[in-house]
Amino acid sequence: MNMLAPMNINSYTNHVTAIHGTAEVVAKASMKSAAEETKQFYEPEEDGGHDIGITADETWRQRGYSSSYGVVTGMSLITEKVLDVETMSKECWECITWSSKKGSEEFEHWWEGHQQICSNRGVRQRSVARK
Repeated sequence: MNMLAPMNINSYTNHVTAIHGTAEVVAKASMKSAAEETKQFYEPEEDGGHDIGITADETWRQRGYSSSYGVVTGMSLITEKVLDVETMSKECWECITWSSKKGSEEFEHWWEGHQQICSNRGVRQRSVARK
């Protein structure tokens, strides 16, 4: 048969990376455009910001409490367009990586700055602090 060989893992990874980068650029541009469109329906506040109505929806990769990953989407109530998307995780990979150095001066220095910006505001952060 005259068929191409299956795609190897490096080629597949390169394609996925390229598609992800392009999709991210398009999504950000679309959400920015949706935000500008939504602002037209609201009067600006004194500080120049806009107090807009949104609806938020979240979904997790698996049902129940066993999933480690999820997505939260914020949509305008008026235009029904997506304004923001955030990926959520029960685990912070930086916390996991640094937990092996717990007790060292290097860890304490890292932890001082990281706990303020850690995207995981839950289970993992507390467990690393306790170890």
